[in-house]
Amino acid sequence: MAWDRHGVLERCAMSAATAWGFYLMARFVNHRWHMTALESQLAEAQAALEHERTKRKADRVGRIRAEQELRTAKVQLQQLQLQAQLQPGAAGAEAAGAAEAVAGGGAERREGAGAEAEAEAEDADGGDAVAGAAAGGSSSAGAGGGGSGSSTTTGRLLDDRKRAAAAAALAAAGAAMPAFPFRPIGHLQSVFSERNGTPRQPQLVPAARSRLVLSPSVPAACLEGITQYSHVWVLYVFHANTDLAKYLSPDRSGLKAKIHVPRLNGGRMGVLATRSPHRPSPIGLSTAAVIGVENNCLILGGADIVDGSPVLDIKPYVPFCDCLTAATAPAWVQAEADDEPLAVGEVVVGPAARAALTSAWSARRALYGRGQGPMYGSAEAYLQLVQQVLSRDIRSVNQRLNVKPINPTAAAGAAGAGASAPAPARNQDPAGPDSDPDPRPGQYHVVLENIYISYDIDPASGAVEVRDAWVDPITAGLVKG
Repeated sequence: MAWDRHGVLERCAMSAATAWGFYLMARFVNHRWHMTALESQLAEAQAALEHERTKRKADRVGRIRAEQELRTAKVQLQQLQLQAQLQPGAAGAEAAGAAEAVAGGGAERREGAGAEAEAEAEDADGGDAVAGAAAGGSSSAGAGGGGSGSSTTTGRLLDDRKRAAAAAALAAAGAAMPAFPFRPIGHLQSVFSERNGTPRQPQLVPAARSRLVLSPSVPAACLEGITQYSHVWVLYVFHANTDLAKYLSPDRSGLKAKIHVPRLNGGRMGVLATRSPHRPSPIGLSTAAVIGVENNCLILGGADIVDGSPVLDIKPYVPFCDCLTAATAPAWVQAEADDEPLAVGEVVVGPAARAALTSAWSARRALYGRGQGPMYGSAEAYLQLVQQVLSRDIRSVNQRLNVKPINPTAAAGAAGAGASAPAPARNQDPAGPDSDPDPRPGQYHVVLENIYISYDIDPASGAVEVRDAWVDPITAGLVKG
């Protein structure tokens, strides 16, 4: 039998082609099955996501309604408590009982609203449930037919009345609220260590520097973008007022309605018509130049704020609405620089006083820690601050109206209203003890960045002469109380 070589090859080729065809078909079927499975999983995931969105929307609507009802109940409770305080006897007891009932009802409504929100989240038709919750009706009323529109309108009218009543009660409660709690956003580190010498208005001493240190609870990111403004408003508390205890009394007894105005040489004016720190509410407002941001600190310039003042808030200064060119003020406020009643004739800093200031500044700089350095980079910049502060008469009205002659030998021990408090003892310099104390300290003083500066002022010419300067051990923290 002859061997048919070509026939065998043809049969092998056809078998291989058939097997390859079956392989390709199997791959195609496998890909189609895998794609179908992925499409099914995608559809299930989309359905689960839509269900979760509907559930969260229903939960949110129920929570918002519960919070609104609880807020309304609290307002009604405050209103009834105020009525109970005003109505004596049985009427007060009845109002107190009604207040407790309102509080209990508010809690019940909150629990009911939460349970209803859960029931609405389980409902497949989330749209009707959300509409019913927003309208203030039940689930069945929201899913009803022809009566749904009228029930929705009625619910909105009831909600409007509740909001109106809540707004009126809030206004009444706010007017009768004894105090509003505020937490400072930080405190201010200023060159003005004491109330004495702090400028009476902002920007009168452009060389003044201060540092707003944010509280640990206030993130430093809050200061992002603040350097785009040239100035800011600073709201703070007059924490160093001598009559601060009067604000804490229930009836605010002892608060003065009129005060002595320095620019009027002791003339009296209503306190709300002035910018005195001794106000019914000890809140200060100052404009300050934005110098820069260092970590969680905002560096400011020209602020008239005492060191350690708690800062309530800062707001950017916007010229187009904060600068009112048509604004007017009394003549005693609008005094020009040449007619400034508090301006002094000249600030004299002799060689001895300049050397004392330079030495005190160097000693104070050595006392700074690693975290924060001095406000000024050189003694000359600090001397500029001293001259700007003393260029206006910083004495009190009582001191200016009761001037005593300068006593070169015993100026520090002069008694009476014209002399300031006795100067504290000079502290030991870190480099060594003081070797040449000045025998003629001035009868007035000012403490700037913890440096005690004594000076005299000539009543005739109005010239100020700086006498001596040293690091103040009290404000610098060298003396522990």
